[in-house]
Amino acid sequence: MVPKVTRRLQNKLIFAFVVVLLIPTGIISFYSLRTAASTLIQKIGAEELRTLVSQANDIEKRLIDVKEDLIFLSLAPPTRRYASIINGLPDPNNVYRDAEVALLRTFRDRSTIHQYLDFRIIDLAGQELLHVDSTGEILSSEDDVNVAGEAYFNQAIGLPSTQVFISDYDLVRTEGVIAQPYVPILYYSVPLEVDGANVAVLVAKVSLEPLFSDITSRSAAPIFLVNRDGSYLINTDANRLYGRILNTFVTFDGERSREDVITMFGSDQGIITQSSDMPDSLQVFVHIRPETQISIRWLLIRAIPISAILGEVNATQQVAILLSLISLLAAILVAILLTRSIVRPIRQLSEVADSVRQGRWDVTVPGTGGRDEIGHLADAFDGMLRELKSVYGSLEARVASRTVELSSANLKLSEANRKAEEASRAKSLFLSNMSHELRTPLNVIIGYSHSMLVMPQMFNNVPIPETYRPYLKLIEDNGHYLIGLINDILDLSKIEAGKLELTPTVVDLPEIFRGVLATATGLLKEKALQLRPDYPEDLPLVWADPMRVRQIVLNLLSNAVKFTNSGSITLRAQVTDEVWVSISVIDTGIGIPDDARTVIFDRFRQISSGKFSEIEGTGLGLDISKQLSQLHGGDLTVASEVGKGSKFTFTLPVATAEQRESAAAPALLNESFTIFERSSGLLDQEVCSILLVEDEVSMRELLRRALEVAGYIVIDTHDGGQVMELALGLLPNLIILDVNLPHVSGWDVIAQLKGDPATADIPVVVCTASTDRARAAALGAADFIAKPATPEQVIDVVRERLLLVER
Repeated sequence: MVPKVTRRLQNKLIFAFVVVLLIPTGIISFYSLRTAASTLIQKIGAEELRTLVSQANDIEKRLIDVKEDLIFLSLAPPTRRYASIINGLPDPNNVYRDAEVALLRTFRDRSTIHQYLDFRIIDLAGQELLHVDSTGEILSSEDDVNVAGEAYFNQAIGLPSTQVFISDYDLVRTEGVIAQPYVPILYYSVPLEVDGANVAVLVAKVSLEPLFSDITSRSAAPIFLVNRDGSYLINTDANRLYGRILNTFVTFDGERSREDVITMFGSDQGIITQSSDMPDSLQVFVHIRPETQISIRWLLIRAIPISAILGEVNATQQVAILLSLISLLAAILVAILLTRSIVRPIRQLSEVADSVRQGRWDVTVPGTGGRDEIGHLADAFDGMLRELKSVYGSLEARVASRTVELSSANLKLSEANRKAEEASRAKSLFLSNMSHELRTPLNVIIGYSHSMLVMPQMFNNVPIPETYRPYLKLIEDNGHYLIGLINDILDLSKIEAGKLELTPTVVDLPEIFRGVLATATGLLKEKALQLRPDYPEDLPLVWADPMRVRQIVLNLLSNAVKFTNSGSITLRAQVTDEVWVSISVIDTGIGIPDDARTVIFDRFRQISSGKFSEIEGTGLGLDISKQLSQLHGGDLTVASEVGKGSKFTFTLPVATAEQRESAAAPALLNESFTIFERSSGLLDQEVCSILLVEDEVSMRELLRRALEVAGYIVIDTHDGGQVMELALGLLPNLIILDVNLPHVSGWDVIAQLKGDPATADIPVVVCTASTDRARAAALGAADFIAKPATPEQVIDVVRERLLLVER
């Protein structure tokens, strides 16, 4: 009978043997499977993305081919001869018409993809002259059908020859009703020119069904195609297609998470592996943007089930588990057989251990180097150690390989970020240079036209004939309009780059409202409109950027004047929820249709049909106003009813007690819009000298002449390098300085002037196209004049600063 102690030892050895065997093996297996799964997902994602990008490039090429096909047709001799018929050339026996039909048939037959549903030639009145369907048959043109109101006609008729208009997607319609099954289409149209004048439009109706079928046939995984308005063009659920046209309001951005929408619309292509909407799918996406076809902006998405990707890994995992179980059973059996002969040698080893404990180091360990149980155990441990070293070595190699891959990816990402930053800097520099280059001539145009109207003393007191005054006023007004457009573009660029910074302070809203209403009164012209203020004078101070608040209110009032011909426009303000001030512009104008309210805040979008078509503008004002409202923590909303008017509302936060204490006084818009009272004459004590530093010849001549007429001694220069020398030699009473100078920065010139005790007290007025007012103040400039500025404004500032110096 085996002793009880022996059985316990044997059981412990069996247990230890199994544990020692399974723990490292399990850890290694688990790590290998997890690493293999992650690597496999990333590899397949990259391969799927390359495939999708290739497919997107093929789609773009096919769409470009359609455009080139239409240009080829418009320039083909039969088409040009047929166009000559429209221009008055006789066509006996319809020879030219039949030649054109033959060309269209031949073109249809050579097309490798049957995507052309019909071709039409339409005269300048919008009447069909020729209609050839997809079978090559000539369809009779209906006299009562006129397409002058269709975008594919009225947008193309004004284009130069060889330029093509491409519509947004539509569905095939029969007598104005959408046909079923739905067939998505695009319209491509090009003007036909004869003797330098457009005489007709060639229109091709292109079916997208073959293209979409080709897209879906190439992928076994679910695939989606999203239009730029969020409508699905391809979806696994047919009921979710064409949400915009069918008024189902099913859109991609409406049913997907905000994170997915931002990721997919914010990048040209990419991979999403952990989506809250589709957590069990690997999504790859790419944008389709055919060159010169701005109406086509599609998002192509493919969703691959992760379960399909991990099928091979799961199968390997099952085999590994099965092998582990078999190994476990085998290990237990071997352990039972081996441990039976281990107990006696271990007892001997225990005795040896006792001897060692007692300090007898000359004992011999039994079984060393032999083939008995202890020897086999030693060999087993030795073999196991070698195996572990081999496995760990393999793992280290794989980790090193992965580290190299990640390092390479990081280098590519860093390079991409660098290029993106360079592109952003180049864009900012371009816009800055463009602003300066446009503002400089506009400043001269506005300055001279304004001076000729209100400052005849600059021209020997010879008054301008009344015949010319309206035209000069028109030049001045349009100059100011261009400046506003430049400012909108610069604001838009800053908003897109996230670099538009507010300068918040406590603001007295009634003070701003009075100035804006005075400005808006000049916009009424001859309209029978009333501007009605509806706000209490004791409105609480708000925490906002006063210049941007004025910009928002003036934009809304300007829009109200555009769309209101009679009645009234009301500027209303009231406190809401005790911590917000709600500001509304309410008009009695034509109102906004329901289908247009969703797009009026979109960039460059305007209502362009029916009675709205005569309204001019860039489509930037409302977008910028909404962005500025959101930067203040609020939002810009609209409520409207066609025929009754509109109400635009935005909110500003009430200034807290800490904010009111931090500001010395409420901020008013006195920097750009204050008109100083003119002094009755020149300074009595002395004739003042002014150093004028301006690199642009026309502007320098304009200001020099205006200042001299006003009685000042003017020394002018274009060279920033001479400023210190002239200032030290002349010690002028005031310096007018443009910071955009050649060879030297005007900012450095200010720093030099303020750093020299001899010139530090001379007031410097910065007159420039730059908008960095804060920088000028920080360097010690006495005042800031933003170009364009009239000579009258410059003289007012000069007088004010010289009066302050005198005091």
